[in-house]
Amino acid sequence: MCIASACLIACIPQGSELLDREDAGGLPEPVWVRISDSTAALPPAEPHAVLGLAPNHGPFSGGGRSIIRGNGYAGALRIWFGTVEVPEEDLIVIDSGRVQVSVPSHASGSVDVHTQNGDDTSTLRSLIGGYHFDSHYAEPSSGPSAGGTLITIYGDSGEWTAETEVFIGGASCQIEALRSPGSAPQELDCLTPPGSAGSHGIQVSGAAGSATVRDAFVYSYTESQARAGLSGDPLSGRLQVKVNSAFTGEAVFGARVLLDEGVDPQHQAITNSSGEAVFEGDLGPARTVTVFGHCLQPYTYVGVRVDHVKVSLSPEASPSCIEGLEFPPIVSGGHPTTGGTVSGELVWDENREFERTAFSNVPAPPSDTSHQVAYVFDTRTTPDATFRLPPIADAVTAESEGSRGYAFTLPANAGNRTLYALAGVEDRSGGGRIFSAYAMGMIRGVSSVPGEQTDEVFLNVDLPLDHSLEIDVSGPILTGRGPDRVNVTASVRLGPRNFVIFPHGLLSALLPAPGSLHFVGLPPLNGALTGQRYVATAEAVTGPRGETPFSILQSTAIGTSHEPVSLSGFVEIPVIEYPEVGDSWPGTDIRLSSAAGGEQVDLIVIDAISGGGLITWRIVAPGDIREFRLPHLDEFGDGALRPGSVVLSVSFARLENFDFGSLSSPELNPSRWDAYAKDVSSIRH
Repeated sequence: MCIASACLIACIPQGSELLDREDAGGLPEPVWVRISDSTAALPPAEPHAVLGLAPNHGPFSGGGRSIIRGNGYAGALRIWFGTVEVPEEDLIVIDSGRVQVSVPSHASGSVDVHTQNGDDTSTLRSLIGGYHFDSHYAEPSSGPSAGGTLITIYGDSGEWTAETEVFIGGASCQIEALRSPGSAPQELDCLTPPGSAGSHGIQVSGAAGSATVRDAFVYSYTESQARAGLSGDPLSGRLQVKVNSAFTGEAVFGARVLLDEGVDPQHQAITNSSGEAVFEGDLGPARTVTVFGHCLQPYTYVGVRVDHVKVSLSPEASPSCIEGLEFPPIVSGGHPTTGGTVSGELVWDENREFERTAFSNVPAPPSDTSHQVAYVFDTRTTPDATFRLPPIADAVTAESEGSRGYAFTLPANAGNRTLYALAGVEDRSGGGRIFSAYAMGMIRGVSSVPGEQTDEVFLNVDLPLDHSLEIDVSGPILTGRGPDRVNVTASVRLGPRNFVIFPHGLLSALLPAPGSLHFVGLPPLNGALTGQRYVATAEAVTGPRGETPFSILQSTAIGTSHEPVSLSGFVEIPVIEYPEVGDSWPGTDIRLSSAAGGEQVDLIVIDAISGGGLITWRIVAPGDIREFRLPHLDEFGDGALRPGSVVLSVSFARLENFDFGSLSSPELNPSRWDAYAKDVSSIRH
């Protein structure tokens, strides 16, 4: 039928062909039929049809979620993307017109999508070019609108070279590294540019052409945070220092820059209108660089051996400074939301015939005060995140509304999210909630856009939480101040900054000999979790509140639950030799040490906090420099610590493949450290 010059094209299979379940290449050839009708009357609805997919594209690696709409779907539905059949456990038949699938992996390009009820070849229907596998995708697929997120782009072309360029929303994404040139799949790392909140395409251009994947990266709103750090050639006769605002990213005019102690006038400079200061002369091999200014918090790099330094200064939080700021803090209103809303249903899909069944893999409540409930969660960015139950109002029960399952609504961070559900028994007596989880469901590739709602997300609660994990811990050497206990977590890693957290995923024991810790209530690494890893973290802390001194072992990947796992490799606790506790410190000399042994220290980060937190002087040094002298900022007025109490916080960190000469600001975030130890001292200034 043609309406307004548009013709409906149907793809109807040759019914005499048989489809071989073991050989997807045996799909019958489609027969094209053009239906033309000069009247406006619609023909009878086709009893079996594939009408469309949403979304209709995704990464070549697969794993994304898509809803297929059509007619005549039955519980025994089979689906192919090209010649690749979707495993039965990766699809949920919602009703006769909708099915949710976890898209398989496939070479990039468009493929036909085929559906068939069981082995009945008369029901085989195809949508020509119904799904497009994108040539590249990014991880992480979301980040702050200020830019500066280091992302990895995976490509299926094998044609990326040193001349390849990447653009996000039309703005250049600075390439930091290119791996596996000339072969597929390829990887490259780039720094995201600033962008407006929402979804943006990623374009990769090179000698072989250009490819753009729409909605490939999502910016969430955040205050600007400029990227800073060290770079360049070995320090010799010239040193360039660039200063910008950590609040706006704009250049800072009039900031003071000092080399070493700043006594020599040639070692003092003021930044120009571009936020730059340049030193020339005999500068090598290493210098201490300190930057500060009026109503700006001081910052120091110790042992700089390269010729480019970029510093982001934060505004001083003093009330006397706020009025004079050109970029006053924004306290309320006017911002786009940082995430969206996801709604859908939890399903228990044993019979696959559209019936609503609930909690079939959860035991009956043992008392009148207990209830079968389920909750839906967004994955967490760290494996040691605290498990928290959503509000009671968000609980999914057998009385919840729904068509195929049981309805839920969840606020979700922006980006392509992975959601998981935990079903179990909850006791709400005594004014609290005790939740014991027995089953889990998971869905990947859920798009969450700031300020928008994503509908029709179905989670099949089909994974039993019946596995356990035994972990042995060898803690750091104890000091007179601590630590005295260890907290160990167990979670499941789904990808970079993507972890499933469980109710019983935290156990504690006293040092020095905590013995074996046994985790229960974990899922098997099969089904939706095939190829994933358990992750364990260990925190040797002081006191029940987890105070300093402490030593953190960030994560250890575990591929099986069959054998006990040993956790070791702690960084030893830093010892602040000078200034000692209670000393009057002029703000110049620092001397540090640690117990012999332990892991190598790659990075030292010190925060001198004064004025009750109004001023924080950050000092960053390579791990092999334990004693150094700083400029006496009191002599310069601006940026000096306030008289009175000062808290000196010292962290020793280990980072895999770390180079201090190419240090970037994200590497100063403890979440990027493989292991670290921290202690604090109270002194006076």
